Amino acid sequence: MTKKLLLTISAFAVTAFTASAVVEQLTPTGTTVYNNYYIALNGTGEGGGNGANEANNIYRLVTYFGVEDLCDDPITVTYQSIWDWSEGGLAGYDYAVIHYGRGNPDLGNPPGGVVGAWKLNGEDTFEFPAEVPEGGGGISGVTLIACRGESVPDGGTTIAFLGAGLLVLGLQRRFVKA
Repeated sequence: MTKKLLLTISAFAVTAFTASAVVEQLTPTGTTVYNNYYIALNGTGEGGGNGANEANNIYRLVTYFGVEDLCDDPITVTYQSIWDWSEGGLAGYDYAVIHYGRGNPDLGNPPGGVVGAWKLNGEDTFEFPAEVPEGGGGISGVTLIACRGESVPDGGTTIAFLGAGLLVLGLQRRFVKA
């Protein structure tokens, strides 16, 4: 009974202390929203701009996707027509802003296409949707945004969790041998 209880506790401890990051698609507000997660490209950039450049995408991220904690001087890089990051390459970036082409105008898609945003939450791999659902267009550009060097150092929580997990495993070992 004691061995079974300790094995259950140790399995719980290892599971509880393992962080699981998930890429999160952000929900826009303050403008017309398409397919729950996308805004029109045209008219949503700086000063009502239409471009899918890095400055306009940062503006959209802050203004329409509610990112309030973006650093003052983010590092950005833009790729054309790449949506499959399943082999890696996202590490170090905090957000992705993606422009999709117009798609089928008969289904209400706006001229110029739409923009979606994702919070990467520390993930290195992810496969973004290749096209907007329900007749939307395909990817035409991805802007990755990072605030390297300005993050707040960990307050010791990670070390505390590691220590607690090792303690439980040590106790398990001691009692299982007995």
